[in-house]
Amino acid sequence: KSFSGHVLSGLRAHPDREHLIYPLGCTLIIKNLKSGKQGFLHGHTNNISCLTVSKSGRYIASGQVTFMGFKADVIIWDYAKKEIYARLTLHKAKVEALAFSPNDKYLVTLGGQDDGSIVVWDVEKKEAICGSPASAHSAGHCQSVDYSSHSDNIFISAGSGTLRVWELDLPNRKIRPTECQTGQLKRVIKCIEIPEDDSFFYCGTTSGDILKVNLKSRLLNSCGPVKQKFSKGVNALKMLKTGDLLVGSGDGAFSLCSSNNFKILKRVELEGGVSSVTLRGEGQQVFVGTDAAQIYSFGYTDFKPELISTSHSSAVWDAAFPHGSSELFATCSQDDIRVWHTDTCKELLRIKVPNMTCNALGFTRDSHSIYSAWNDGKIRVFTPETGRLKLIIHNAHSMGVTAIGSTGDSKRLISGGGEGQVRVWEILQDSYRLVASMKEHKASVNAIQIKGNDQECVTASSDGACIIWDLLRFVRNQMVLANTLFRTVCYHPEEYQIITSGTDRKIGYWEVYDGSAIRELEGSLTGAINGMDISQEGGHFVSVGRVGLQWVVWVSSGMCGSPVGRVGVQWDVWVSSGTCGSPVGRVGLQWVVWVYSGTCGSPVGRVSVQWDVWVWVSSGSCGSPVGRVGVQWDVWVSSGSCECPVGRVGVGLQWEVWVYSGTCGCPVGGVGVQWDVWVSSGTCGSPVGRVGVQWEVWVSSGRCGCPVGRVGVQCFLCSLFSLSGGDEKLIKVWHYSDGDVTHVGVGHSGSISSVRICPNNRIIISTSTDGAVLRWRYPHAS
Repeated sequence: KSFSGHVLSGLRAHPDREHLIYPLGCTLIIKNLKSGKQGFLHGHTNNISCLTVSKSGRYIASGQVTFMGFKADVIIWDYAKKEIYARLTLHKAKVEALAFSPNDKYLVTLGGQDDGSIVVWDVEKKEAICGSPASAHSAGHCQSVDYSSHSDNIFISAGSGTLRVWELDLPNRKIRPTECQTGQLKRVIKCIEIPEDDSFFYCGTTSGDILKVNLKSRLLNSCGPVKQKFSKGVNALKMLKTGDLLVGSGDGAFSLCSSNNFKILKRVELEGGVSSVTLRGEGQQVFVGTDAAQIYSFGYTDFKPELISTSHSSAVWDAAFPHGSSELFATCSQDDIRVWHTDTCKELLRIKVPNMTCNALGFTRDSHSIYSAWNDGKIRVFTPETGRLKLIIHNAHSMGVTAIGSTGDSKRLISGGGEGQVRVWEILQDSYRLVASMKEHKASVNAIQIKGNDQECVTASSDGACIIWDLLRFVRNQMVLANTLFRTVCYHPEEYQIITSGTDRKIGYWEVYDGSAIRELEGSLTGAINGMDISQEGGHFVSVGRVGLQWVVWVSSGMCGSPVGRVGVQWDVWVSSGTCGSPVGRVGLQWVVWVYSGTCGSPVGRVSVQWDVWVWVSSGSCGSPVGRVGVQWDVWVSSGSCECPVGRVGVGLQWEVWVYSGTCGCPVGGVGVQWDVWVSSGTCGSPVGRVGVQWEVWVSSGRCGCPVGRVGVQCFLCSLFSLSGGDEKLIKVWHYSDGDVTHVGVGHSGSISSVRICPNNRIIISTSTDGAVLRWRYPHAS
């Protein structure tokens, strides 16, 4: 998870001195400072706009933005339980600022410019006590609020031309404001800091000076610095026990000042404008957050910055793993490419290209280079160890390079541009050569996938076409058309199918051989699907008992691959009991298969099968093999009219069996299956088709028939999972063959731009336009 830095005072150190709290999109992150582990609080429906922590540390409060005309929630979180304590709904459109009273009795909330109200809530009763307009009609809108350090009845609000001290009259359920007198001084105040003694309070302004106001008399005491003001305004203030003031300004300067004359004692320049300053404990350690998504740590004595967290500060467009390695990955955004360590999420390398946006990137198969596509029409190749620029291809595309891929031999790059051209580049030692330019797309090329043998690739475009290209002759092999703007395309690992998605919110399955449509899934309810990835493996479990199986088999012709029939199968398996290593069971199986024609569905043939299966079971209580299955079968296919043999089915089958218990999941066995099915003609025996199988198995107990588990088998398609993400802001894991969603991930607040499954099938990396890079546990890890 990433720190964005766009929420003013959004970085908070918890009073337990062990955790940092900050928002990212609609999620609150609690990060352990020692271990680096992160906890997540989910509950907001849109971006979090403000954050505060109670003085005791018992509560966290956060407010959000929402759409015009809708209510914006304030959520109070129970820190110990890490759950929602109360949801407060009153403000419209946006919650601007929050503050707890010093004894955790009250919470004051400030609405945004379209709301303009200030409300005091009873934390224990979870209800509003009273409210009032935050500022006078003649003044601007309020931007900040803070509570007194000692009194539960006094708080301060400030903003554009307004500075008020409020008193809570609890018996009459009213709040009464007093305007602070600043004379001729007119300022827009962005932040407030109240020291422990409550004698004065300090206000940071957009004009770069600091106001010091007497809390009791409500009169302006002083204003400074007089000569050298803080550039781009004062965004954050924090008072130390020594009486000195920490000041964070919009130009990235972080300063230690005297609270009397505002003279700068120490000053450090940071990357990005300072948005948050928070103290750990009594101020021995200071954490500073900037709008460049950086978190720095300062020691009070040396006042030297240490970068402890970093991330992208703008939309992240792509992510990539090196081939066969899950230890690190790369992401790209505006101005830079970054390489991260997967387990620790630490930044290993940053490659900066100022004022340019990287649209796509990847690692060559030999991992010697990082290739990247940029909006200035150039392809840049870097070394992954140092980030040194190895090669730059000028004018690769006239309207920016929008997609890119590399062949398996790492000698060629295939790029797509905003104008719709697909180009093949040969990468030489220190130069390059344009091999071919293919011009069929009419709009930008959004994704490129290259087949494993480097002889074919598929491109997805906004013109509603996916084209499968021959990379030997550089011509089109097939074209897939749909009423959508294609955003992404993936090859099935066996490379005989592709799956596509785009703005029509549908996931399409297509045959590579002839471009025919296989099936279509409703991939999203509200937005486009921008990214997909497919796993290479999957796992299931099986438990002992009686097996009832129903399956459907599609038979496709050998020439075009389109379905020409359907096989419906029902079977039953009985296993007899036993306790020792001698033969303890026999499976007797008889089945009848009806074959339907692809046109009318009437029966045109019958398959009769008889087989005997002997099962030897040895006793065992661990994961070691405890069984073996031997199979013999012969299948005749007869025609529907004369019953004469018209073909033969040959089946090659290998399996070995381990069994897992259905109750506790302890390994006592399992099922591993490998098979190959081919259909030969009745005359010459040559192959004339292919059988693809989908099945689902229910396992019931041997005594009562109650379900105790499910059998999943690795075959043809069943074990594969695909991953999708898009404008719906959700990560979805799909079962490839069933087309069912198995898991949904919630965490992004912006449109998801890309998703990647790491090569070892343990981690998912997702990127989005909110600048976040999220790491997920892959639910079907092998």
